[in-house]
Amino acid sequence: MHRPCYFVALSLEEAEHLRGVVHMRRGGPVIPGSGCALGLRAVTKSLEGVLVDASQGYCAAPPLQQLTAHLAFRFLDSQVWAPSPAPSPELPEIAAVVDGLVAPSSP
Repeated sequence: MHRPCYFVALSLEEAEHLRGVVHMRRGGPVIPGSGCALGLRAVTKSLEGVLVDASQGYCAAPPLQQLTAHLAFRFLDSQVWAPSPAPSPELPEIAAVVDGLVAPSSP
């Protein structure tokens, strides 16, 4: 079972400060004495986004959970275009989720 993941939208300034904390705590947890770990991801046009930085102990969310959060943040950022993903036998739900969000192409 995967441990709980939480996704939070940050401003660029907040992300810069949080990244500074991650670099100050290299080799240790972000919050001393806790099991807290984090990954800073950028919302991009790709369906994966980009992992910019991560603290010790960070592990990525399951693919469908990551995709759902990424698409929600893209929607909040008014990014409505998304490429169709390659068919995946492991995660057919991803294609269904993205196909429901992609506007039909004009003839």
